[in-house]
Amino acid sequence: MPPASTADALACVHLADQDGMILLVVLSHTEAEPDQTMLTTLAGISTTVSCDVDASDEGRRVWALVSTEPPGSRTPAA
Repeated sequence: MPPASTADALACVHLADQDGMILLVVLSHTEAEPDQTMLTTLAGISTTVSCDVDASDEGRRVWALVSTEPPGSRTPAA
């Protein structure tokens, strides 16, 4: 059964379009430190442009910006 509100959720996932790429944000609704292996895994995915962890007044956020282009066809960022 889904939570009654986001206040009851352990995590929320948000997707958005950012400059033709996918912005994936996971909000943990806790102040616990995220597992650092998650960032290493996200960074290792060939379509990940960037990723990081930050904090908001709602809890910890882990985010990744992911290219929608096949890995061999995009130009790496400078």
